[in-house]
Amino acid sequence: MKKKLLSLALAGALTLSASSVAFAADTAITTPTDGAYSSSVEATGETKVPTINISLSDTAGKKVGLNPYQLKFTSGGVTDGTDQIVNKEETITNASDVKIKVNATTTATVPSGSEAVVATAALKGTETTKSIFAYLQIDKGATVTKADYNAKTANQLAFATKATTKKAMVTLDDSTGADKVATYKIFGNVAPNPAKAWASTDTVDFKIVYQFEPVVNTPATP
Repeated sequence: MKKKLLSLALAGALTLSASSVAFAADTAITTPTDGAYSSSVEATGETKVPTINISLSDTAGKKVGLNPYQLKFTSGGVTDGTDQIVNKEETITNASDVKIKVNATTTATVPSGSEAVVATAALKGTETTKSIFAYLQIDKGATVTKADYNAKTANQLAFATKATTKKAMVTLDDSTGADKVATYKIFGNVAPNPAKAWASTDTVDFKIVYQFEPVVNTPATP
């Protein structure tokens, strides 16, 4: 009987010793089933997404004047312009917390009653139709400088009667960077001597749709 009581006492002591280990770890320790004690940890996930904040100047009031005879012409905020396509520079400003790729889609629409023709390549000046060639150009910084059109140039996109898209025309820095502003303008030329003289009704409407794509940072090597 004394041996049996002693065995029970030892068993109790061992149980108390195991319990003291569990409390010291300050977490729940499961009863071993395979020779090892175990515990579990649950972590709540979080996802970081960029805050996109883009501003465009004068998106509602932009006008483009066609000036085939290169007269002094006031249109869309430009006074006494003599270019064949007269319009004001406009800006895109990135106030986001991530770099942004600027994609664009351009479309030219000939209104009812207009005899204008939208060309898909730069004009030679000898066209007999009322042809118009226009392209969008975007440059980083506060100004845009006209460059001859080249379809392969990243920051130029021609207008056509069918919507045309070009991606990554320019990449803007985040709100803390030096290149967070881009400037855009429509350039091109107009046939000066068509077989039938230009009339004020011979117009074309231009549409630009911008898409802004966050730039994915290159992850660090593990």
